[in-house]
Amino acid sequence: MVTAGQACTKKYTPQDIAKATVTALQRTVPAAVPGIVFLSGGQSEEEASVHLNAINQYQGKKPWTLTFSYGRALQASAIKAWGAKTENIKAGQAELLKRAKANALASQAKYQSGSISSTLSVQYVTNILPDISLANSESSLGKYGGGLVGAAAAEDLFVKNHAY
Repeated sequence: MVTAGQACTKKYTPQDIAKATVTALQRTVPAAVPGIVFLSGGQSEEEASVHLNAINQYQGKKPWTLTFSYGRALQASAIKAWGAKTENIKAGQAELLKRAKANALASQAKYQSGSISSTLSVQYVTNILPDISLANSESSLGKYGGGLVGAAAAEDLFVKNHAY
């Protein structure tokens, strides 16, 4: 995925990123390659989903399956919701499922920015989670307009000076 460097001050649109990414792939990856999986590269959960969606919506020639292999951008909200507490396991699972669904939709060019999200609290788990389940069901039927975002969806997941 072609994104601006961490020190770059210019903000590029998802469409700019899609065009740059598809152009780079067209110039370098043979059509015989069956698929390409993207890492999130420190993008927020939401940015990674939006960018993958834009890449799949881009009208250029794309002979490959373009999908995701995200780590932090798939797990951050789930880990935050879980908080290492047994009583939060279901909330963590719900967050992971939402991010997986968002990225699965983005892989099909069907993700709508901000349509899958949450706020974390006991009230959220007991009162709002059923509404989100309904919203996700409606979304899969094309009936939901958005407004729900994960707890870490907008967080920058870049880790400066990370070493393996």
